[in-house]
Amino acid sequence: MKFFTHALIGALAGVSFAEQMIDLKQETKVYKSHFGALVEESTWDDITRKNITFPSQKFMKDYAQQAEHLNFMTELIKKRKSSNEIVEPIYTCSTEHAADPMMGFAMDPVYVADLTPTAPTSSYAYGNCFSEMDFSFEITSPTTFDVTMVLGGKRSPACHEFLLFANTELWHLEVFYRAGTHHFTFEMPSLAEQ
Repeated sequence: MKFFTHALIGALAGVSFAEQMIDLKQETKVYKSHFGALVEESTWDDITRKNITFPSQKFMKDYAQQAEHLNFMTELIKKRKSSNEIVEPIYTCSTEHAADPMMGFAMDPVYVADLTPTAPTSSYAYGNCFSEMDFSFEITSPTTFDVTMVLGGKRSPACHEFLLFANTELWHLEVFYRAGTHHFTFEMPSLAEQ
């Protein structure tokens, strides 16, 4: 009996040690973005890592992807209209900018960073949700590059930040709710699009 107890304690200690050695993910998802990129997302307590692979066919020429996006947005609008828990009002052209005619420019993105091989780091302190936004850029192969962001100084528990990653060929929209490190690997379909 004593041998069995020691063996059981030894096995439990081994499992505990193995759990500490293995980096366990909280969540892994694979999905298609609204602009056609394949996104593989892994989340831990303090870091999010995404591999974003862009399709070889451009969104502007991929009519099936455009139709899928329109159907998604139509369903989203239907759900919002039928929901009794609408957090934000559903605006129309006549009600959205009635108070301030300059609010029409609120949808335009704010320039945050221009990451290039010659200027691979940048910081931004004026986000709607995060007062600390640090970015770094690294080319990892002829057709892939990494962007790492460290977000901090969250202004309120429920806030979020929209960021658009783009070059002249492709774009990717992300919404950030959590502070911490967010790592993105962008895989381009060709060398010319890097």
